[in-house]
Amino acid sequence: MPLRNITLDQLARWLVLLGCCLTGCTEHGLRRYDSEFLSMGTQAQLSVWASSPAQAALISRQVEQQLNEQGIDWYPWTDNPEGELRQLNQALSAGEHFKVSASLAAMLQKAMELHVASNGYFDPAIAPMTLAWGFADSQKPAITVLPANERLNDWKQSRPRLTDLQLHDGLVSSDRHDLQLDLGAIAKGYALDLAMQRLRQSGMTQASLNLGGQILLMGKTLPESSSVVTLSDPRAAQPLGKLVLQDGESISTSGDYQRSAIVAGQRIHHLLDPHTGTPVMHTQMVTVIAGSGVLADAASTALMAAGPAQWQDIARAMGIREALRIDATGKIEVSTALYARLRWSTQAIAGHSIQQITL
Repeated sequence: MPLRNITLDQLARWLVLLGCCLTGCTEHGLRRYDSEFLSMGTQAQLSVWASSPAQAALISRQVEQQLNEQGIDWYPWTDNPEGELRQLNQALSAGEHFKVSASLAAMLQKAMELHVASNGYFDPAIAPMTLAWGFADSQKPAITVLPANERLNDWKQSRPRLTDLQLHDGLVSSDRHDLQLDLGAIAKGYALDLAMQRLRQSGMTQASLNLGGQILLMGKTLPESSSVVTLSDPRAAQPLGKLVLQDGESISTSGDYQRSAIVAGQRIHHLLDPHTGTPVMHTQMVTVIAGSGVLADAASTALMAAGPAQWQDIARAMGIREALRIDATGKIEVSTALYARLRWSTQAIAGHSIQQITL
């Protein structure tokens, strides 16, 4: 869908919101401008280095609009009947073919590749279980009773997989009428990549976008103060440490603490193992760094579900070399490459058993 025209009122609003940070000018005479807005069901924070407030306001508004449109098109349970993924899921249920946009076709193609590389631990076909656990419409479950064991067992025995999807020249179909897609584990990362692509096309050379905690950075000469990322501890107020993100890198974290609740006396969260349809219990958190938003997003989800016996092999198969996993006991396994980059906090060193691994 084309971006709407920007009105003078909107431009004026952005000129007010996009205050120039007190970091001074770069060697190219650019200044940093920050904006915040809600998009894709989460908080977005965008920083651009521009020559003027007007230039920053214009491109920031364009990125916001693009993200808002993607939030409608890529959310399967939107109230908007024109949401593209909603229409696709309806077509799959009816056994019909559906022609998707070029952007959705590219995301589905990438999802199919990552599904295979992850041994099925990244699987957008998890949508029915996302509904079953109540994580479709809110940050916390909209259920008061846990899914019946019979329902979970039926899922495990006959579940559809993303490999049941056919995609040819943008035409999507499946022989499985029960195949439904939830792209929540890849959409934000893909949206980050497309946002950076738009920024480059607009002449931007330096930018940072944080979309719900996943960050993508662009720029070879960014000051360190603009590229430092804090790594949270899932069970403590003090962070694990900090690191400096580099040009073109995206960092993504999946954790059992982000969207969780107590239902019927059991702590549940939205990160489900697609093989079982149940919340992951063996892992508290996974963080990965990758060369694209889409890879970082899908990989953190897959490695969260994979568990102690398989996560390292799956990380290698997905091309991930920098990753950190915290198991249910609080033990940290971290790749040597990421270990070297982290400025570990003294609390993390004292409170966790830390093992370096090679990916």
